[in-house]
Amino acid sequence: MDIVDKTIVQDSEDKENMTNNTKPRIKRTPGIMKLSFVLSFWLGSDMVNSLSLNLVFISDYFISQYK
Repeated sequence: MDIVDKTIVQDSEDKENMTNNTKPRIKRTPGIMKLSFVLSFWLGSDMVNSLSLNLVFISDYFISQYK
């Protein structure tokens, strides 16, 4: 039920963005960067550090797509 509600809200936001002819807002990028930062310090392994760098590069890529 909760997933359906979120989908309906997202669909209405997408329609609003299409009618206003604006670019979609990015909501999840800061969370990805914060998650990778916390994981790299919590576990402290080289594998997690490289994973966190990859996530930051991926999030930077998505930011550049919407500018």
